[in-house]
Amino acid sequence: MIQDRWLPRGREGYFFVAFGACLFAVALFSLPTLCLWKLALGFPCPGCGLTRAFLLLARLRFAEAARMNILVTPLLLCGALALLCYAADRFFEGRQLEGLRSALTSKPAIAISALMALLSWGYNIAIGN
Repeated sequence: MIQDRWLPRGREGYFFVAFGACLFAVALFSLPTLCLWKLALGFPCPGCGLTRAFLLLARLRFAEAARMNILVTPLLLCGALALLCYAADRFFEGRQLEGLRSALTSKPAIAISALMALLSWGYNIAIGN
């Protein structure tokens, strides 16, 4: 029997359930990708290739996913860390997820994220992704 503290609660719980359902659906069905930015402007956006990268991650093809869009690596790490914090909050009744949220929304973290997005964008444009 699942203990009550492991059941999803609040926004974070619903997010993880929705994320798991989406990952399951993406792993089963190969959905077409469409970048409106690329269609309108003719060059890739900073997120071009992320959908395909997450499809490859769902199929456990990590190297190919990183080649598709390198931003998938920090997004996967943040997602895994958030999942661990959520589990720790439920098991130890702590506030690790709140601490992670405040760390990821700090000014240095936002600046690093913006720099990573710009570098990834330049790489996507260079390879014509």
